[in-house]
Amino acid sequence: MALTIALADDIEKVVTEQARAAGVSPRDFVNQTLSATLTPNGDPLDEFIGRFESGIPDLGRRHDDYLSATYADRHEEES
Repeated sequence: MALTIALADDIEKVVTEQARAAGVSPRDFVNQTLSATLTPNGDPLDEFIGRFESGIPDLGRRHDDYLSATYADRHEEES
């Protein structure tokens, strides 16, 4: 499949530099980078689901609450 995309100048420069450093073409570099970061379902973090034990039984349901509380606690300490 061929896909043409327009990259911002700064991104194109990074792609070109990193491809050169890796000894591959920019096309191959982009393909390798996308292959390494994308999964068939689009979520590169799926491989980590179920691999860690938090000890918090409702973490999946209330993760936003826990993140908000942690963020607030850390920023309260900085004040």
